[in-house]
Amino acid sequence: MFDSEARKQANVIVYRLPFPQSKSMQFEKVFRCPPNSPGYNSLATLTKAREEMVGLLGRCGAASQAAVYDRLGTCTDAYIPQITGLVNFLDGGGAVQLAKPLAFSWSSPLRTSGKWATFYTPDYEVCMTLHSRAALLVNSAEACSRSCDPNRFAELAPAAVRDLRRAAGIYEFISSSVLPRWSSAPEERPPETYSTICNALSSLALASAQELMVIKGALTGTSNAVLSKLQADAHRKYQDANAALAAKASSPEAAVGKDLRDFVNVMCGLSLAQTYKLAAIAANEAEKNGFAITYTEVALETFNQAMKLGSSTQLATWPNVTRLMREDMEHYARLYGKEN
Repeated sequence: MFDSEARKQANVIVYRLPFPQSKSMQFEKVFRCPPNSPGYNSLATLTKAREEMVGLLGRCGAASQAAVYDRLGTCTDAYIPQITGLVNFLDGGGAVQLAKPLAFSWSSPLRTSGKWATFYTPDYEVCMTLHSRAALLVNSAEACSRSCDPNRFAELAPAAVRDLRRAAGIYEFISSSVLPRWSSAPEERPPETYSTICNALSSLALASAQELMVIKGALTGTSNAVLSKLQADAHRKYQDANAALAAKASSPEAAVGKDLRDFVNVMCGLSLAQTYKLAAIAANEAEKNGFAITYTEVALETFNQAMKLGSSTQLATWPNVTRLMREDMEHYARLYGKEN
């Protein structure tokens, strides 16, 4: 697969998700508990875990910060079972008295406006905390792909693939298990709290994971016939994400920022172009030169059309990868044209 200099790269374009932000709150001041009682101390511990998580989310900038990422992963993994335990206690009819409303405020980074929303249910808190954990996994994989040395790709890629698949699983869990619990959810709420959006993010993460596996397979000798099928599966996942994010008037999909929707739309086309290219290489290896020439021509046409579909700022941060994609397709078009 790597018989041209342009092919000797090992980067997969992954969308870096913005982290949601939240505002401070103190559980021990919301629930009426005698100071220093076991209940009060448990709530104070919950507040401490949440405050650390919220502080770390505020420190996650545009670039990867390994130390912050590692600590945020540990912190969210500790907080999630604690807040879930509180939800289960309340759902089980646990007797409580509130000193003031139990309110959770989070920003919605997927929204075009990025505005904040406040809801009076811990189900919203669980949902947004899980979104934070999933974004961390996706962004860790993005940092790995962006900086990965081709000589170490086969070694490092599996961790990035695991992170993306875990993120996809979290999004599916939010969609199938967390959101259905929120029976009184208002119609006007952040896109992160809609199953269609969570399913789109899951498909997007799985598509990126699959493309990482394609590159790993190419580096470790997997046949191009198999690689073309794996790439076709990645394309189908991009299609699923693209269909879910298709904007409709007054729909939660329309509230999702244009940059993400443009990114998925373009990647849907680029992944199809990559599928045609790999099919061309496989056809040439099978001595089906007519198919090889046709597939490379379609790959180039599909690539050029895809690059006109949107203006994602995130996609623009991967200029070398898209350039190498185009050069690679042009290389095979010239090569197979000469052979014919």
